[in-house]
Amino acid sequence: MLATAARELAFLPEAAEAARTWSGKGSVSRVLPLLDRVSQVVLAVPSPAMRLVAHGALAQVHRASARLDLEAEQWSSALAATADAPPALQLHAANGAALCALCRADAASLKRSCSLASEARDALAKDGEAALAARWGLVFQSHASLGAIVAAGGSADPAHTA
Repeated sequence: MLATAARELAFLPEAAEAARTWSGKGSVSRVLPLLDRVSQVVLAVPSPAMRLVAHGALAQVHRASARLDLEAEQWSSALAATADAPPALQLHAANGAALCALCRADAASLKRSCSLASEARDALAKDGEAALAARWGLVFQSHASLGAIVAAGGSADPAHTA
């Protein structure tokens, strides 16, 4: 679903230019306005997967440029864009939001993301996807464990472990 959405987004001129710029080792500052425009365009598209891909790409560029508050805004938009989407999309959005919360040491946002993920996992299991729900459960269990380390004054960054 996400791969198809990404391929479809590639037809947008701004997305195609952003991909060319990024793959050519272009600067974040050149890619950022292009992806910002893509995320604006997809607001009118009735495809939660396309909106998730657009917001997720823009969030990653914000992370690459150390703009974590702007990254968090994009993940918040992705969560909103997938609120009524299939559980798998909700889990992808919640995963991005949780990782961003860990980077920002934002325990409240991490808790919200994990809570949303729990609801989506339950829905996934009810849809007969128990194995997939279990794999996502392990992902979010890891996020919660890292969150506990951060809350205790540690670092979630493996580069800062002794």
